[in-house]
Amino acid sequence: MRNFLASNQITIKQSIIFSFVLAIFLVSTSMTNMIHAQELPPTDFDNGTDDASDLFKSNVHLWAPSKMIKGEIYEGLVVLPDASTTGDLVLVTTSDRTVLELSKSITILPESNHGIFEVKALKEGDARIFVSVNGEVTNTDVRVYSSASKPDKLGIFVPSNGTKANKVPVYVFVLDRNGSPAPVKQDGIIHLSSSSEMIKIPESVTIQNQIYYARFAAEVNGDGTITASAQNLKSHTINVKRHQENVDVLMGIAPNIALENSQVYYYVWLEKDGKPFRPPYVIDVFLSSNDPKVARLAPRSTSQHY
Repeated sequence: MRNFLASNQITIKQSIIFSFVLAIFLVSTSMTNMIHAQELPPTDFDNGTDDASDLFKSNVHLWAPSKMIKGEIYEGLVVLPDASTTGDLVLVTTSDRTVLELSKSITILPESNHGIFEVKALKEGDARIFVSVNGEVTNTDVRVYSSASKPDKLGIFVPSNGTKANKVPVYVFVLDRNGSPAPVKQDGIIHLSSSSEMIKIPESVTIQNQIYYARFAAEVNGDGTITASAQNLKSHTINVKRHQENVDVLMGIAPNIALENSQVYYYVWLEKDGKPFRPPYVIDVFLSSNDPKVARLAPRSTSQHY
């Protein structure tokens, strides 16, 4: 009985060793937890992805050739989202007046939504054009090159691929392999074509000797493409699109009850958002009758247009 108890009794020495091992285990566990805690990535409470530049978007559209040749004169275009009612003053400036010389200001006339300003490329370099109108500011970048380049391809440029107006200014540039403007050595004919009858353009334009671009007007009444091609130059094609406005064409007849072989008067007007609308450009309205034997419409030389 005594021997049995002695074999299972824990001595003081064994107790001390056990306590020491337990202390080491607790310290090791604590250190491990601390290491894991330090390795955890910090919690990111700000997942916002808003770009600060989105806060300064302008409704005013500015266009100017992004590449210019030293010594040449160009045109820039400012387009408002809506036609001006009383006229607007547009201030124009540049980040480097040694590179670009600009019109200081232009006026957008009443019932118009755009204005054109002049740009002269003074020397090689980079510059930014700024315009300010009605408290809104927008800008575009320009690079000026020297004229020592070889023509390689054509490039078509428009202020915007989408337009509300039916007449759009289009520029055709002669470019080198790097995409820089390259003056031609002799008069060159640029052949033009469109993919749709809804886009009306001239058959060709001519780029004069020592000049690198030509301008023409395109009548855009729908969606399609414009292609420019020339001998020994790579062709170029762009897409254009006509944005349709929600404008209603309304018609009134007086009197609406008429005797046989009598005349009535018809009135045609436009409305947008339930209000009379005066477009900034000419709109052709076509009238027809489903039964000319009963009622026939004919234009009158005395018709008044408002």
